[in-house]
Amino acid sequence: MKELVYKFLDKYAGNGYQTGNSTPLYDPFTFQPCVSVMYSSDGGLYILRLIRNDLGVTFKVNNILVDIIMGFIPVDDENCRSYVINWFCDRNKIKKEDLISNYIKETEKLFPAVY
Repeated sequence: MKELVYKFLDKYAGNGYQTGNSTPLYDPFTFQPCVSVMYSSDGGLYILRLIRNDLGVTFKVNNILVDIIMGFIPVDDENCRSYVINWFCDRNKIKKEDLISNYIKETEKLFPAVY
């Protein structure tokens, strides 16, 4: 299934990415201040975002993208989200750990007293 999801994403999303930072906002689940970093394909397709909350830094994959993939490929939700994250990192030669550590450094600059 992983290969099918990767192939679908290669055709649908393409290579390359753009980032966009949100202004400081509040996490709706914890009411803690946070900043979201959104990653989109070069074509403008929203892929995922990083957000920091009480649980640490989490990847939030675009729900609509997951629904589209699951409509074409028989894969469960959890695996689909994992494949999208891994595909994004693999195709753009990014280590997940580097994304997370860079995000933590940036949010600590914005909210040093909170975290």
